[in-house]
Amino acid sequence: MEANNKVLKKGKIPLNLFSKLNNAIQQYVRIFEEKHDLGFHFWIGDQIGGTADFNGAYSVCFKDIRLDLENDIPKKYFNEWYDMIGIATDGDIEITYYSFLKNKNLI
Repeated sequence: MEANNKVLKKGKIPLNLFSKLNNAIQQYVRIFEEKHDLGFHFWIGDQIGGTADFNGAYSVCFKDIRLDLENDIPKKYFNEWYDMIGIATDGDIEITYYSFLKNKNLI
């Protein structure tokens, strides 16, 4: 807090809440890295919690990282899905990770 009792903020968000969220997101990323033997490189567009780049080869949105970890999805399914979307061609319908896992009865 500043001397005049104002709460430090990032926009309208109290700075301590902003920091807690960023720390939690980074913890999720570390767990995802370890689980999938990937190396986190950066957030695309520098947007923490958006899409993460791993190994310069995998772009994974944070909602898919959460989905994977919070449902304890076996590693092989992420790899299978990512390989599948990697070979999709123009005009193909992209299958979301959620839809893929739902189809496999994993969530």
